[in-house]
Amino acid sequence: CFQCAAGYYGDSCTICPPCNQGTCVDGKAGTGTCVCQQGWTGDDCSILTTTPCSASNPSQIITTIQGSGLVTPAINFVYVSFNPNADPLNIPFQIVLGDTIPQVDVLVLVDVSKTFTSLQLNSLSSYSKTFASNMLAYSVDTYYAIASFTDKPGNPGTTSSDFAFKLNLPLTPDTTKMQTTLGGLSLNPNLGGSDSTDTRDCQLDALYAVATSTSIGWRTDSYKFLVLMTDSAFWEGNGVSTTRDVVKSALLQANILPVLCVDTTA
Repeated sequence: CFQCAAGYYGDSCTICPPCNQGTCVDGKAGTGTCVCQQGWTGDDCSILTTTPCSASNPSQIITTIQGSGLVTPAINFVYVSFNPNADPLNIPFQIVLGDTIPQVDVLVLVDVSKTFTSLQLNSLSSYSKTFASNMLAYSVDTYYAIASFTDKPGNPGTTSSDFAFKLNLPLTPDTTKMQTTLGGLSLNPNLGGSDSTDTRDCQLDALYAVATSTSIGWRTDSYKFLVLMTDSAFWEGNGVSTTRDVVKSALLQANILPVLCVDTTA
């Protein structure tokens, strides 16, 4: 046959399975799977993921989906009662960790702007060897990347020497390269352009670049960590720099866990 009747799919025009609250992907190029309507899930779209709002409904777990990762269940669909006197709801989950995490990718993002000091930069470089050694307790398969930023050109007080993001070292298992790259970072000589009193930098833009860059080399199955080293406030939503909500969404989408290290002592 050259085409299938509605409700049939594939080269042999096989009849679609029941899709209780959804629609079958039919036709010659169809897969026979069900596309569920909003509020329904499951292979046959028969599992309700929502509960009609009512003051009499208690908070409850509607659907639990198990997974094969380190956290189980992988997904809980929860109805939260809007009754202030409703009983609290316990949502059980379990984290199962082996002796080590299979793969870990770590990117260290360093503030090399006018506010960071040589002492802070040297301390970071000195600690990198200890950091790599400590990571062996958690994963024997750790890759490292180094990136840096000063400020985004266009923000008040910036000059042509400023930059919002620079990838100094893509992900590599070579800890010597990681330590050498950190040791080779230098502070931006820009003292603030026309506004030397403004100490804000473009941390948000740099974080967004980490989440969206295709050059870093994040591995598909790795646990991804971003370590931000800074000591200053940040620009946000001034017509030039991005916003916290945009950055948070990008990091979540890329499955990157940020670790913020803010040094205000120097």
